[in-house]
Amino acid sequence: MNHRADLTYVIGEMISELTIGHAYVGGGDMPRPERIPLGLLGASVSPDASGYFKIDKILKGENWEEGTRSPLTEVGVDVKEGDYIISVNGTSTQSVKDI
Repeated sequence: MNHRADLTYVIGEMISELTIGHAYVGGGDMPRPERIPLGLLGASVSPDASGYFKIDKILKGENWEEGTRSPLTEVGVDVKEGDYIISVNGTSTQSVKDI
């Protein structure tokens, strides 16, 4: 076995060989990969010939729900479709392949 999922699969196969109905296996100690927290921009962007990224469409989101807010539609954010993203955290977007 290389992974906990392999063991779960084998136990499930053994249960099926017993021909017992309503017997299940699942869970166990599953390793969790380290995740980097990300936010979503709430827009469709595309690379431009200038090397910058152009905002093609701003998604409206569901701003009444914390997890589905669209940051570009927040009060005080002056961004519109057709604008360019020229830098992120001081790094020019011309020097990156994907923002």
